[in-house]
Amino acid sequence: NSATKSQKYIFKIWDAINFFKLKLNVIGIELCLAAILAVAFTIFIADPLIVGGKKYFLKARMNKTTKVGIIIDIFKKENWINISIIMLLRNLYNALWYLTIIGGVIKTYEYRMIPYILAENPKVKRREAFELSKEMMKGNKLRTFALDVSFLGWDLLSVMTFGILKILYVNPYS
Repeated sequence: NSATKSQKYIFKIWDAINFFKLKLNVIGIELCLAAILAVAFTIFIADPLIVGGKKYFLKARMNKTTKVGIIIDIFKKENWINISIIMLLRNLYNALWYLTIIGGVIKTYEYRMIPYILAENPKVKRREAFELSKEMMKGNKLRTFALDVSFLGWDLLSVMTFGILKILYVNPYS
């Protein structure tokens, strides 16, 4: 059951530890490997694809003939590593800030522009990306929160269409 649930990785590792306690070592090892693979996939594939999607939407806004293939331009070696590291740090900082609950919400909005910054300039330094995002969101966090709340209905409809509506309509706005 733990292997098929869409949980956070830490819960899969916790379940693996429990399997080790129950002397079910093979299942525990499989869960640990699954969690490690899921984390690696997120760091090296999923997060850069998020940046690639933002790059596509930024380009398509100016040029209606933009090709979807622009999304994979993010995977050029020198850009890919930098993007992966910065997105990993963004996720790590958010996770640590969520230990304070309110700080996590604030920092999530403060770091919201990092994928857009990386989409426009994939060679940007880590510190500069965080500072630019912080500056861009200064005074805009509450307005962005209100925008997110206004999309709750669309997000619910997206769930009902198994994410198709989110891909085709909602993502360009978020």
